[in-house]
Amino acid sequence: MTPISQVFKYEIVVFNDEVDDHEFTLVSARDNFYQPISNNQSIVLTEVEVNSMFKVFNIINEVNDSMIGIHEDDIIYSNDIIKQCVFRLETYINNQSLESREEELSNKILELFKDAYKRNKNIYFLF
Repeated sequence: MTPISQVFKYEIVVFNDEVDDHEFTLVSARDNFYQPISNNQSIVLTEVEVNSMFKVFNIINEVNDSMIGIHEDDIIYSNDIIKQCVFRLETYINNQSLESREEELSNKILELFKDAYKRNKNIYFLF
C-alpha cells in the first residue's frame, strides 16, 4: 500500500496566457489546472518535498502574510508581493548551502515567481 504522503500532490501553478485567471477562485484554479491546456507553468510536489521546503514557504508566507503549507491553499494576486518574493527567494538561494534537491526545487519555485511577475499572472498554491 502506498503511504498517504505519496498519494496527495501539492501543485504550484502559473497559468498560461490563454487563461484569464484574474478573477479565479481556488476552485476555478483547480478545475483549470486539471484541464488539458498546455504550457501552464507548474510544479507538483509530494508532502515530503513540501515539508523539506519549509524555509522557502516561510519566506513566501512572511512576504504574503499567508499560511501556505500542507492542506493550506492560497493565491498571490499582487505583482508587488510576487516581486518581493522573487527578491527574497533569490537572496535565500544565493546565501545558503542547500542540498541538491532543495536547491533544485527552490530554483523551480523562484522561476514560477519570475514567470508570474513577468507576465502579470497570479500564482496558485493548490495544497
